Amino acid sequence: MKVLKFGGGCLKDAESIKKLPKVLEEYRNSPIIIILSAFGKITNMLENSDFKSAMNFLFNIMDGLDFTEEEKNDILKTPLSPTFLGNNFKLWSLNDFIYFSINQSKKTSSIKNYFNYPMRVCIGEYISSSIIHYYLLKSSLNNILLDAALCIRTSSWNDEIKSTLLHSAHFPQKINPYYKGMFSLRKWHNDCVYSKNSIVITQGFISSSLNIDSCQNLNQILTTNQRTTLGREGSDYSAAIFSRLYNADKIILFKDVDGVYNLDPKKNTNARLFPKLNYDQAFDLFSKGNTVVHPKTINYIKKYNIPILVRNFNHLDRPGTIIN
Repeated sequence: MKVLKFGGGCLKDAESIKKLPKVLEEYRNSPIIIILSAFGKITNMLENSDFKSAMNFLFNIMDGLDFTEEEKNDILKTPLSPTFLGNNFKLWSLNDFIYFSINQSKKTSSIKNYFNYPMRVCIGEYISSSIIHYYLLKSSLNNILLDAALCIRTSSWNDEIKSTLLHSAHFPQKINPYYKGMFSLRKWHNDCVYSKNSIVITQGFISSSLNIDSCQNLNQILTTNQRTTLGREGSDYSAAIFSRLYNADKIILFKDVDGVYNLDPKKNTNARLFPKLNYDQAFDLFSKGNTVVHPKTINYIKKYNIPILVRNFNHLDRPGTIIN
């Protein structure tokens, strides 16, 4: 099992996304879990409630991927999340969100009240994962879409720090994330996770404070679930959590740089690439302002002895940096 995490800086436009099938080919000899950040800077747009820019950005990507009108309509109808909580306890689709954002475009404060912070910012990850799900299907790469909030549980949301603490991680127990009805956990594992060539797509950053296992039906989830997040830069952390959950042998973090440097290579021509770091060296480096990987991710992988390989999404021939 490999966990592949793609940041928004990698998948920032349609041309970048078109590279994804070729990248995945290298890892098709084992099951893959893909962790996705929101495309480009869409999370910043959602933080600022700039819904119009966010929607235009997403439609430009779908147009660039040559989606047919039928395919676009399918994406528009897909629930952003089966546990996404709206005031009317409905399954919000992208269509619903667009309608609401257009009709409330001059009432930003109303939008902010309707969509609390974690609900608002997680929209980017949900839509991005839906687009990748459909694009890979178009590319003849079968995959399953999993709602990360059904797996990663946290303590109660803290609005002051815009984050919360990890509580636990579990396999989804009762509700098949994007399909109607119940499903067999054992069959799902056998058919979709542990078989060769299987691909599971899920979202980074997103979590839930609810104990899903205590819910008896979808209605109960919709009326009691609270969306939370692991905080900004939390997608690498999500990759680490899913790696532990599914006993992956490695995490591959795809970035827009060749690996981990002692200085920012975009600003310093004399920056030195580290071919290898141990956990303590990496934690020390990232705690001093290097933003390639968040320190809390390093703490987690050190605890469970999970290696991370940082690779350049645009230059797969380069070896990257291994952290172990």
